Amino acid sequence: LMAVHALAVHHAIEARGYGVCLFLCAVLLGQSWVVLRVGRGRDWALFGLLVFASVHAYPGSLYYVGCLNAFIAATLAWQGWTGREPASKAELARWFVANTAAGVCFRWVTSPAIPQAAGFFAEKFPTGGLTVDWLVGACVAYATGLLTLFDKAMETPAWTGPTALQWFGGGFLRFWPLALWSYVAFPILMALGLGSLWRLKEDRLPAWLLLVAVGSGIVMIAHNAFVTGLALYFWYIIFILPAVLGIEACGLVVVGRALARGMGGAGRAECRTGVLVVVSALWMFWISFPWPGSRNWDDKVGFLARQP
Repeated sequence: LMAVHALAVHHAIEARGYGVCLFLCAVLLGQSWVVLRVGRGRDWALFGLLVFASVHAYPGSLYYVGCLNAFIAATLAWQGWTGREPASKAELARWFVANTAAGVCFRWVTSPAIPQAAGFFAEKFPTGGLTVDWLVGACVAYATGLLTLFDKAMETPAWTGPTALQWFGGGFLRFWPLALWSYVAFPILMALGLGSLWRLKEDRLPAWLLLVAVGSGIVMIAHNAFVTGLALYFWYIIFILPAVLGIEACGLVVVGRALARGMGGAGRAECRTGVLVVVSALWMFWISFPWPGSRNWDDKVGFLARQP
């Protein structure tokens, strides 16, 4: 899914930190599971390294790292308090050391740039509030990878193009595959995927980690909207994309299994695999179909799509 998601492709070919951040945040999500389930010294060392690398690649991922760390610390503290894991106190010490080392290294590497960054955000960075247009555009961006006309409404204060409500009145029918996937199929797949993970009563940790990862983006949105007042572009919460697509992939598995049972192939792994391939191909079709009508068709993603 990451290989065909237009937002991932877009940032994977840019000489910016977002592409590296996507990789590191995906690995960090898996490593968070490892430290909570295994917790060896080398696991925590790798965790600390990933924390430093993620924030260094894209400082905005501090929200992602912070939310994951808060969840890990709370989980370890709860396990120690309830007596479920006697070694939780030692694990908390390792958690503290790993994050302290990562924080010190990040502060040491980035200290020369902190005054300039603070001045830029205070004087030159644009401001903007949270609007319905922004939310509509963000939903489209992470469901399909397309940067629609709605991000212009935030980039340009004097935006005179159609609003979200106007687009629903006219553009919905014109770009119905985009709308159908963004506001119907995508939410259903997310709900199915999260539901399938939550039904794993013996280990709901993956569901919790994915929820926390997605929630970190909501924390960043709320912080910018109600505290800093700074403009927030869709790609600033790019760190949630691996978690979003992970939940979506679980939803595709649920759909594939249901189709396999409907075709009389229950219990046949090869049949289910074939159905999943068909479903994934349909997914790629729905995503690629609206590309020519998107605002960034002439940008990097469109350029790749036009190559022979």
